[in-house]
Amino acid sequence: SAALTTATGVSPDNQNVIAGTSMVKVGTFDFTAQYSGYTVDEIKVKIPANAATAVSSITLKYPDINGATQSSTQSIVGSSGSQAHATSTFAGLTFYIPAGTTKKIDAYVNLSTIQNDGDSGKAVTLVLDKNEGFHATDSAGTATTTFSGGDLTSSDTSGKGTLYVRKSIPTISAVALDTSTLTSGAN
Repeated sequence: SAALTTATGVSPDNQNVIAGTSMVKVGTFDFTAQYSGYTVDEIKVKIPANAATAVSSITLKYPDINGATQSSTQSIVGSSGSQAHATSTFAGLTFYIPAGTTKKIDAYVNLSTIQNDGDSGKAVTLVLDKNEGFHATDSAGTATTTFSGGDLTSSDTSGKGTLYVRKSIPTISAVALDTSTLTSGAN
């Protein structure tokens, strides 16, 4: 029978990013179709609640049935009460995985400015929800609403998939010195 498996791909290295920056890649996620092609038309994305105000929207990029790259952008619905994540549900996607292949979804965040929230230091990761807001259909028309394993997190691999929001990032550069001789200082 047809099967759709998932895994966290090779996400970007952890990095400092400047608040207000658009289209910062935070994660890559692999979808593998066995025995049948699949079209994923709905995915729920989660951002940790304590970092959600640092993100203004999320963009997913993926291939369609013709192999053309498509993109979809959604704003975030904030968490309330004890919810651990803010969410964004992407519907109407045309992400296609041909039988016997692995295709990737790349996830990007568009960051809020510091002036809007004072978010310096927030650690942004991204999660694909395995069983809420997921819908895929195989080539026979059979639908599935969960994917294999657990939720997929951009930071599943150590040192990868976490963005640290900063107001600014210092730049250090080397300068030529006028001498290479050290001299004694005065007390």
